[in-house]
Amino acid sequence: MTTSAVTKRLAATGLATVLTTGALVAGGAGSAGAATPASAKAIGGGATFSCTLPIVGAIDVPLSLSGADLPTDLLADFEVPAGLPIVGDLQVGGLLGLLNLIPGVNQLGANLPGFDLLLGNLPLPLDNLAAPLGALSDVAGLAGNLGGFRTPAKAGVYDVKLPSAFSMSPLANLPLPIDLLPCEIKPGESAVVGTVKVNKQRAAMAAKAKKATIKKGKPAKVATAVVREDGKAATGKVVAIVGGKRVATKQLQGGRATLAVKKLGKGTKKIVVKYLGNASTKTAKKTVKVTVKK
Repeated sequence: MTTSAVTKRLAATGLATVLTTGALVAGGAGSAGAATPASAKAIGGGATFSCTLPIVGAIDVPLSLSGADLPTDLLADFEVPAGLPIVGDLQVGGLLGLLNLIPGVNQLGANLPGFDLLLGNLPLPLDNLAAPLGALSDVAGLAGNLGGFRTPAKAGVYDVKLPSAFSMSPLANLPLPIDLLPCEIKPGESAVVGTVKVNKQRAAMAAKAKKATIKKGKPAKVATAVVREDGKAATGKVVAIVGGKRVATKQLQGGRATLAVKKLGKGTKKIVVKYLGNASTKTAKKTVKVTVKK
């Protein structure tokens, strides 16, 4: 069986798990149905920022965010689709005090263009994070959606953090818009609002000897294919092990490789083919049998 056929067989038997939008959590080992969706509040908290107004100077702006639909467990090196909702509050008491001095101002809101959360050091873009223009209030409700992003390639536990700085565009029923205000987190404030565990993806593997019977002195060729849990071809190395000893190593190309196992003695031999995994993907192995005749 060729490596191409092995890959097709993997997909046909359901060993290649293609996750849907809701199935972001790494489940137990097994088939395509093993990855089950789970929703958990992964972030929830905030910090106070110092936003600088022209002439007036700095005002304190407490900002909080929460994401009730962001899972606390994600797969490594996985493309997360856009659309997860993020909500929060922006407390603009200091700005209110100034606006109240202007006759006729009775509405307030804010845009936060380019505001990104951070997963470790990885930016998580927030699309259209804003507090819509509404009646004057000390607290303006924020709402937006996470843009699409790829999770870290290395498994581990990562902090979810607010940015250390952002720009805010206050909205009010003024004749002219207020310029973008630079905001920086105040000293001593923690930007961390939660943690996310990034898990290695499982690997599905197929392996088959090209010839079940070979003559002594000829190499046994074993075709193998490895697919990750997200349905993409795995990267890294596969090795062949006979009698506990590594006898061949090959780099995967497009998730496939053919190993040549040499110097096999007469009789039926077990060849363990093992995918070594990497920072984002777990190991996997298969055993094939080859009969060596004179």
